Amino acid sequence: GIETVCLRIGSAVPEPAARRELATWIPLGDLARLVIASLRAPNVGCTIAYGMSGNPRGWWDTAAAWERLGFVPQDSSEPFAAKVQHITFDPETPMAQMQGGRFLGLGPYEFPPTPTNPRRQP
Repeated sequence: GIETVCLRIGSAVPEPAARRELATWIPLGDLARLVIASLRAPNVGCTIAYGMSGNPRGWWDTAAAWERLGFVPQDSSEPFAAKVQHITFDPETPMAQMQGGRFLGLGPYEFPPTPTNPRRQP
């Protein structure tokens, strides 16, 4: 009988810093609206909702969960596209390969060597 909303937060930063964040970006205003909607929605069962704004480049399917919660994003990453769409990550790093994006470059991670860089470090 326990009801739960699991929020999978994308890139909760003031503005997108790289191309991939054009898909996952959510500013604090939309994040607050999503959390409030999650707390107020009745009969949520076990809902999993992705936390991103109304980003046309988004890759998560959010429609059903947002409808269930009554969440309507107010923001979009598109105004930042011209500024960051050229910023990408080395395709051989976890930052490019996994959903964590640039945040995976913050820790003490060891990346395997590649043919072009046998002593590669993060």
